[in-house]
Amino acid sequence: MAKNNMDKFDQQIVALLAQDARLSVSAIARSINLSRSATQERIHQLERKGILAGYHAKVLDPEHGEALCAYFEVHAHECQWDDYQSLIASIPEVRSCQFISGQIDLMIYVETFKMSRLEQIRVELEQLNGVTLVRTHLVMKTLIDR
Repeated sequence: MAKNNMDKFDQQIVALLAQDARLSVSAIARSINLSRSATQERIHQLERKGILAGYHAKVLDPEHGEALCAYFEVHAHECQWDDYQSLIASIPEVRSCQFISGQIDLMIYVETFKMSRLEQIRVELEQLNGVTLVRTHLVMKTLIDR
């Protein structure tokens, strides 16, 4: 089974776990009509191949509900991003940060429960030496979340 060649059972397993990472192997096996041991082996293969790379909890704040999610588009002039990696990683709301090609230098995805904190993070990013522009893209609605 090649990494990019998942059969219908593997696709169903991935879809089920994307919806609910806490599903038991038995529940998955029942849903896809395979034995528990065959399902467990398929999950292990998907993990070994990097198709399933982790299981995540979506944390909600009981007072505020779902988090505010935003992407920061960061532009810079002659900047060494390796120098800022630890600073950006130290911001607990940062969920991912990618150095990308094209006109944008960094895309940073954050989740927080307060607009004021989102603004503070933006200010921190704007103050990095060499940063020329930071644009905030607030997520209005998530259509697909795997």
